[in-house]
Amino acid sequence: MRYTGDDTAQELFTLTYPEILIDKEIQVTSLSWSANGSSVFVGYGSTSHEGLCMHKGAVCSWNIERYKINPNKPDMTVETSTCVTVVACHPERPGIVAAGLYNGLKIYIFYLVFF
Repeated sequence: MRYTGDDTAQELFTLTYPEILIDKEIQVTSLSWSANGSSVFVGYGSTSHEGLCMHKGAVCSWNIERYKINPNKPDMTVETSTCVTVVACHPERPGIVAAGLYNGLKIYIFYLVFF
């Protein structure tokens, strides 16, 4: 959203990863902005578990400062074996991102040198 100055906001992008959303139980579970504000990282998973997680998840990122952003195609996608529950960007280093999974067995740490 962009504030227009007259108490309204203009939508800039609606970001989505259609391939993961084929499973109707998958949704955005976490979101984090990079330290430099140019990229947004999104975790996908389900919040309706009654035991083991049998869903796939994903972490996706979009650089919103790119000249031709494709809101339906993330710049980076990492599919995971189970739902992503949290995504967090390093507060000072924009290329470092962490993601936690539902099963609690893995924490991914990404170092993205292109940011």
